Amino acid sequence: RPASSGSRRRLHRVAASWSAGLLALGASLGLATCAVPGMYAVPTQDAGKPSAPPPEPVTWQRVFDRSQDDEFNAAAAAPDEGWLLAGTTKAPGEGNWDGWVMRLDGRGNIVWQHTFGGPSMDVFKAAVATPDGGWLLAGYTAAQNSKAWDGWVVRLDGQGNSLWQRTFGGAGLDEFNAAAAAPDGGWLLAGTTFRSIGGRSQLGGWAVRLGAQGDLLWERTFGGAFSNKFLAAAAASNGGWLLAGSAALAGSGNLVEDNGWVMRLDDQGQLLWEHIIDRAANDAFNAVAAAQDGGCLLTGYTGRASGGPAEADGWVMRLDGRGEVRWQIVRPGADKSLPNTNDVFDASALALDGGWLLAGFTEIEGWVVRVD
Repeated sequence: RPASSGSRRRLHRVAASWSAGLLALGASLGLATCAVPGMYAVPTQDAGKPSAPPPEPVTWQRVFDRSQDDEFNAAAAAPDEGWLLAGTTKAPGEGNWDGWVMRLDGRGNIVWQHTFGGPSMDVFKAAVATPDGGWLLAGYTAAQNSKAWDGWVVRLDGQGNSLWQRTFGGAGLDEFNAAAAAPDGGWLLAGTTFRSIGGRSQLGGWAVRLGAQGDLLWERTFGGAFSNKFLAAAAASNGGWLLAGSAALAGSGNLVEDNGWVMRLDDQGQLLWEHIIDRAANDAFNAVAAAQDGGCLLTGYTGRASGGPAEADGWVMRLDGRGEVRWQIVRPGADKSLPNTNDVFDASALALDGGWLLAGFTEIEGWVVRVD
């Protein structure tokens, strides 16, 4: 949902460009921060204590305050050293939110911006560059006075003009949280959709495959007896798709708890493997990035074993092409003397030299971490 102007400094999307560096996006007041290529040093652990932080790698920072409720949910690198940002903005003097897309050059200057949507709530949550210099945006849209919304896809040309739009879904809350490009010019969209289980409505993981003109090739839903969400998607390096998010299962005392969820599909949407990882109470993967060996890097958060229900640490996990765990890291970020602290990784991108860039938030600040 759109964040208020008083929310924490959360860096919840990250993109890397071979020529323009790293871009991290914040949730409040349309924050965009760019860093210089090669300056991604992160404090390391020495006998359990972080070393002194390096100099700030920020080359520019912009706050785009179009209204009192602006949020960037997605970023994509452009071929000319610029960036595309997508999210939502509340129209001045009106009660509705519109999908918001903005094109920046490499210095963070606005090239163009557009809003899309109707009289209710319209939100972009994912953005992908297309081979012809255009863009694909995905999220959700709601009709006026409706308590439901549909998955929403908008195809733009290089100037931000709409080429076509599509909506998908049923009578419930259907939305796309992620998009990934396919080799044939189409896309995979991933998110959540309502489904009926035993007479009850539950969220299910939702994968939708589109052709290059927005035609539906196939769609699949996945999940168990409780709510399941796809929060991220990526094309695997050797074909097929990687999906990640959270899957709810009954825990101790019959409490329903979220667990990290990852799966691999083939090109036709058939399940190759799936893992539900129950590390602690309330775990989730917010991002997935494909690795060259067919595996992936997963980032998100895991509940702190010694903490309360509102406490979490950043969680990073590397899988091989068969879905087996190669390594994982749990990294706290904020001062653990504070009660109910949260440290969360929301996004990941392949670094320019082959490592990984992670972005998220600690309890008080935006958070960027580099791992090999």
